[in-house]
Amino acid sequence: MSKRSHEIWNSGDTDVIDTRSKSLGNMRIVCAFTASLFMTSIGASAMAEEHSEREARIVNGELKVPFSSHNFSARCYDTLKCEVIYGRRYAAKFDKPSPPLTEAIRRSLDGSWGGIANFPPAARVSWVAKDGTPLEANVDVGEIFEDQYILYGPELDVSDVALDRHFPDPGIILVVDNRTISVYMRAMVFLRHPIVPSNPYSDMRHDVVLAFTRNF
Repeated sequence: MSKRSHEIWNSGDTDVIDTRSKSLGNMRIVCAFTASLFMTSIGASAMAEEHSEREARIVNGELKVPFSSHNFSARCYDTLKCEVIYGRRYAAKFDKPSPPLTEAIRRSLDGSWGGIANFPPAARVSWVAKDGTPLEANVDVGEIFEDQYILYGPELDVSDVALDRHFPDPGIILVVDNRTISVYMRAMVFLRHPIVPSNPYSDMRHDVVLAFTRNF
């Protein structure tokens, strides 16, 4: 450092240098803030565009309702032991024999673990079938629902769907039944007219729909 520079750095002139540094710092803050606003604007615009593209609609007589998150449950029936890991946590863990799957139980299946972004890695399933056979499987839920549209049953009258209503996250249910794994979806679909005319609260369908099944 030169003598003059040393004098400037250690004299009253230092205030001038500090002021310029502060000014440059303020300019950097303003530029960063402006850039942040610009990027936020772009992000908001992109999100709005994505939202508009993912609205519920009817295409060629088929209901198209996209979903980007879901609820999940795993159930085990007719097994001696059963364990299901999804999203790095236990979705089911049973060390004792489980009861058989009845039609009443199947109709009541629903996802209870909510707000899961599409999609975690494949579910890891390990269980012991009713005959004592140990089995393992990986079930890729993301592959099953690759198009990320909800499933609905044949009973639904698509022309009566209230497209302007909010569609909650669908439930995805993985069921281990002895030597069979099945994956169901249960999605709430609001209707423009009640199913039972005398019951105004029957303006929806919430059917359990089979999406995948495999025997082992």
